[in-house]
Amino acid sequence: MCRDLCGYCSETMPVDLIHTALMRHASERPDLVAVCDRGVDVTYGELWERVSTLAGALTRDIAPGAAVAYIAGRNPETVVVHHALAVAGLIGVPMNGAAPEGERNAQCEGAVDVSIGDAFPACPRRIEATSIAGSAMIQDAPQPDSVHSVVFTSGTSGTPRGVMLSHGNVAAAADGAASHLGLTARDRWLGALPLFHVGGLAVLWRMAFVGGAVVFEGDDFDVGEMIRAINSGSISWISMVPTMLQRVLVRGAAPSVRVSVLVGGGPVDPGLVAQGSAQGLTILPTYGMSETTSQAVTATDGGAWAATLAGQPLPGVTVEVLDTDGVSSTIGTGRLVISGPTVAIGTVDGERFDGRYVTNDIGNIDETGAVRVLGRADDVVITGGENVHPQEVEDALRSCGATGAVVWGVEDDEWGEVLVGAVTLGPEATISSVLDKMRSRVAPHRVPKRLWSVDEFPLLPNEKIDRRTVRATPFPFL
Repeated sequence: MCRDLCGYCSETMPVDLIHTALMRHASERPDLVAVCDRGVDVTYGELWERVSTLAGALTRDIAPGAAVAYIAGRNPETVVVHHALAVAGLIGVPMNGAAPEGERNAQCEGAVDVSIGDAFPACPRRIEATSIAGSAMIQDAPQPDSVHSVVFTSGTSGTPRGVMLSHGNVAAAADGAASHLGLTARDRWLGALPLFHVGGLAVLWRMAFVGGAVVFEGDDFDVGEMIRAINSGSISWISMVPTMLQRVLVRGAAPSVRVSVLVGGGPVDPGLVAQGSAQGLTILPTYGMSETTSQAVTATDGGAWAATLAGQPLPGVTVEVLDTDGVSSTIGTGRLVISGPTVAIGTVDGERFDGRYVTNDIGNIDETGAVRVLGRADDVVITGGENVHPQEVEDALRSCGATGAVVWGVEDDEWGEVLVGAVTLGPEATISSVLDKMRSRVAPHRVPKRLWSVDEFPLLPNEKIDRRTVRATPFPFL
């Protein structure tokens, strides 16, 4: 695995890296709760003792700078391993324990030097958990531009790829989120997203940075457990994808204190934003990805930015649009380009970003700097000479009675391409009623020519809709 770094972050990062913040909280306020697992508290003092002990043992058994794979679950043990690898100057590579063995082995190839436990039989070198018991002295502290983690993308739009994040990246992301969202040591963030993707890991970084608590209520996503946590008044923040939010609201979230919800990974139905507000939730659409260390742009007013509008860039993050001639601008429509200290080093297969990441998303930036995400560049459908962004059509379908939608283009002799799609329907909606409303609200070229209803969509491990599988489904209209 190549680890030649760009050095971009070293002069712009906060001095307080995640592991130094963790150590400082343990020293200054050891009784603060760092992790609450199903009602059992782990303080910062206790967490640091476990982290430093394991880090010392890891430095004894594994060469500095090695990439170490581990199974990441929603539990304190994963939190300890994650932070201990960083303290030890090792590169953490969190993996999905529920993924098929072949998938895990494929991800390890070229990205991992050693693994912890027996979940990676094809890994070049494995260390049994019992062999790293005990402690040893930690030698050199990691630097801001050294690799902190390799995080695999969700695979929403293609094969998952390993993204290298530096210590500076994760510190800048946590610092930016804390400033943008106003996070403090009083916050308690429910860990509902998987810790093998950047959205879940970002919760660990944010809370460790400000001295807040990560709360776990179960190993997997469970609507009932999430409702109990939200309604109990014991959490102040939660991260979700839109499908999770929809289930939570249907089941009757009614918190005793207002809970803020970061919703990313896809467009948010304006109706869900309104419903969430009525039920005591502040819904904040957010836009980001593994390559930008999670958040890049986030709304700070739950009522102002619905649907596809993601809000303002985080402090230190610059967002521009790139037109078809390759000219960038801070106002207008085009491919979104993100720059700043949260932009990842690059990928394990050799791509480097140098502090500037050209996304595959099309968006608009207005005169206030607000960013609106329109959809993926490679999803644009050209029908009858008109460019249509499927995400805009999906938003419209959800406002016309669909509770979920996936739209794409198929070849057509007359129009070049036509829009087709699959939807899940609300209680009173039908395909005919949805299409009738669409025809009265949007231009004809934005109305799908063929639409099919499904009971539910297949989901990825992070609860996002598996769009590739949906599009590959042999629907009757194809």
